[in-house]
Amino acid sequence: MSKLNLTEDPYLLSKGLVICRGIHPPHTFGIFSGENPLEFSFSLVLLEISAIIAISSFIRYLLKPLR
Repeated sequence: MSKLNLTEDPYLLSKGLVICRGIHPPHTFGIFSGENPLEFSFSLVLLEISAIIAISSFIRYLLKPLR
């Protein structure tokens, strides 16, 4: 048996259960070339960071009168 360099749980590997994950391409060529920008990791990270900042600012605005 060959050694596998996987990051899965050894228990799952011993049972024969391996989770295959799709790898996102790093960059998009642009929305004007007909690609969905949310299928690329860099655009998705920017969206997630922006959402976190917007939600935390909104929560801060809501909680400000409770000072």
